[in-house]
Amino acid sequence: RVLAAYKLYDRMEKLICNCFSTGVWQQRGFDHRCFLGVLLDIMASQTDAQRADSLWHMFVDTFSVVPNTLAYSALAKVHLMSGRPHTAADRLDEMLAKGLRLDSKAAIDHSQSLLVTWHSSQLPSDLHRLSNLLKRGPALMKKASNWEKQTWQQITDAARRLELNLGPVRLQDVLVEWKASQSVLKSLGNLPAGSTYLQRFLVDIPGSEE
Repeated sequence: RVLAAYKLYDRMEKLICNCFSTGVWQQRGFDHRCFLGVLLDIMASQTDAQRADSLWHMFVDTFSVVPNTLAYSALAKVHLMSGRPHTAADRLDEMLAKGLRLDSKAAIDHSQSLLVTWHSSQLPSDLHRLSNLLKRGPALMKKASNWEKQTWQQITDAARRLELNLGPVRLQDVLVEWKASQSVLKSLGNLPAGSTYLQRFLVDIPGSEE
């Protein structure tokens, strides 16, 4: 964690590989998925999606750690805060395809990511994905906290305004949840819907080719 926080990535990755190869982290009670989530949370604070994907590949593909909802949520958080809400949504879709369920927190992150993606593209396919998720709101928010319910309602209201064309809805209007409002997207200004800013923004980010 300290190495990650100070961006000493080469030393961090060597230490991780050494711990796995020597069996240090195979001890009973060590939660590899929780540790992956902690590292991804640091990557989110650094808005380093490329490094997060590298860590994910190391843990999941190389060391066969099976990610849970919390791990997927942490990965989605990195991409959302790094200005890649469409990738965040794709990762949570991947989670669902593997049979894992959305909790209220992941559902909010998913809806927020889809809302920004659709605001940028205005594609019917992106609206369809968002609408299908919002329809599940009552079930998903059943055990949510008051703050989560309020955030979900704000996302729903923003989506409704945009769909029904109830006045101009700009980028800052759809950055509802705190991770979105504090992401690199806030620096883009108050862009209008349909201006494909995500596509144009990604061109300026190293390693953003998808």
